[in-house]
Amino acid sequence: MKDKLLKYSINLSIAALIVIVCAGAGYCAGEVAEQAVPQSSGLHSAIIKFLKAMGGVAISSIIIYLGLTIYNKFFVHPRLDGNLEEDVLRTPRSKDEALTFFIKKNKIK
Repeated sequence: MKDKLLKYSINLSIAALIVIVCAGAGYCAGEVAEQAVPQSSGLHSAIIKFLKAMGGVAISSIIIYLGLTIYNKFFVHPRLDGNLEEDVLRTPRSKDEALTFFIKKNKIK
């Protein structure tokens, strides 16, 4: 029950953040904005479209990063096998280190 409530509150906060960002950017405003100056250059309108697309990519990346950070913090458990991450990717320098690592990795006693 508590997990469902936590998931619901996280999803609700992410949805609220998306609505706030969209409203701030003017996409969900509901009003048609009048164009003050007609754009005569095709290059200018292409640049504006490109910047809007890159802004959307940046906002999406930030939202995904925050969502995954929250998910990892609450729902992913730490490693249970006892091996540290720096030990897993570290290359042994001698036979003794290699044997110790092999014994730890395979839980040989």
